[in-house]
Amino acid sequence: MTGDRAEQVEQLLDQALHLAPGERAPFAERIADTEIRAEVLSLLAADAHQAGPSINRVIGQAARAISGELETGRTLDHFQIIKRIGAGGMGEVYLARDLRLGREVALKLLPPLFEQDSDRLRLFEREARATAALNHPNIMAVYEVGHADRKSFIAAEYVEGDTLSQRLSRGPLPEAECLRLAGQIAEALAAAHKQAGSEDAVLGGQVFVAQQ
Repeated sequence: MTGDRAEQVEQLLDQALHLAPGERAPFAERIADTEIRAEVLSLLAADAHQAGPSINRVIGQAARAISGELETGRTLDHFQIIKRIGAGGMGEVYLARDLRLGREVALKLLPPLFEQDSDRLRLFEREARATAALNHPNIMAVYEVGHADRKSFIAAEYVEGDTLSQRLSRGPLPEAECLRLAGQIAEALAAAHKQAGSEDAVLGGQVFVAQQ
């Protein structure tokens, strides 16, 4: 289901949930598009089996179902989802537990909308290969690239701490900390370009301020 159609489902579900319980199914039955009608009816049926959920919670569940967002506790291959920790143009990132090795990882997933897009899939895999070729203390390590349950993922080192944007939201950085972080970023970029070449280095990176 495309992004536009997923948005239609969410809007129609919202409208249905604002109706009296007995009016929701008839409202959904009048939806002309058969795929969208089936999706809305399915989500309403799931709602009916829950004990009085709030509209916000059901809308959140609908959004997760449409976007492919993974719920806490779900297992993807041998990774168990702990929580969602970020998102960007190339996918969503989750904190997950590697059940084989007993460690926490950052699990990056390609959005479902892009799974059939050969260019996006190729760029996603290229990012993983480029990062996996690097070995530097200021660059996250890539452990694994895989595909399970129709989802492409990259399992990488989980770095605990705030992103640089989160740190900056609390106020300006002291000069000494600015210089320290700038130095680490410059060293990482230099190592990436030296190892992989300017074309492949540092695709879609995120800067973290690791906890000391």
